[in-house]
Amino acid sequence: QQPPSPPPSSQAQNGGGEDGGWRALFLALRSGEARQPLLVGAGLQILQQISGINVAVYYGPKIFTMAHFSDGASIFLSASVSGAQLAATLLLSQVVDRVGRRIMSYIGCALMALSLVALGVAFLLPSGSAMGWLALSAVLFFRVAFSLSLGPLPYIICAEIFPGRYRAAGVSLCWGINWISNFVVSLTFLPLLRVLSESGTFFAYAAVCVLAIAFVKL
Repeated sequence: QQPPSPPPSSQAQNGGGEDGGWRALFLALRSGEARQPLLVGAGLQILQQISGINVAVYYGPKIFTMAHFSDGASIFLSASVSGAQLAATLLLSQVVDRVGRRIMSYIGCALMALSLVALGVAFLLPSGSAMGWLALSAVLFFRVAFSLSLGPLPYIICAEIFPGRYRAAGVSLCWGINWISNFVVSLTFLPLLRVLSESGTFFAYAAVCVLAIAFVKL
C-alpha cells in the first residue's frame, strides 16, 4: 500500500510554480498570459512619472521662485505642500476600497490635468501676487490630486494583477520601469523649459494626465 500523497502546497493552490520567479514570468509572457497585466502595470507606472509629479517634488522650490516667491518662502511652501500630499494619501487609504480604484483614478487624473493647466496659465500672467498665488494653488491641488490617484494606485494595482507564481517578478519589473521613467522625466524638465517655456511644459504634463484617463478607461 502506497503512503498517502502530501497535501498540495499553497503555491500549487495559487497557480503552481515558484512564487515570484523570473522564469515563470518569461514563460507567461511567451504564452501571452502575462502580456495584459504587464502592459497595465508598466503603463500605469510610466504615466505616474511622466505626469510630472517628481518635477513638482524635486523642482518645487524652483517653481515657486519662478512664480516670484522668495527663496525662503519657496522652501517653506514646498514643505507645506508635501504635508498636504501626505494627508491626501491617508485619505485615499480610507476611501479607495469603498469608492473603487477606477473612479478614484478618474477623479484624481482630472484634477491633476486641471491643476497643471492652471499652473501653465499662471506663467502666462504678468508678474505679481495673482500669478504667484495661482501657481501655489495649482501645485497644491496637483500634488493632492496625485495622492488620490496616480500616486499610490499604480503600486496597489500592480500587486493585484499578477498571478502568485510570478507576482514578485512582475511587480519588480513594473517598479524598475517606474524608476527609469522617473530618471528620464527628471533629466528632461529643464531642457523642456527652454524648448517649450514654463507654460508649454506644464500644458504638456496636463496632456499626459488626460492620456492617463483614457488609459484607465481602456
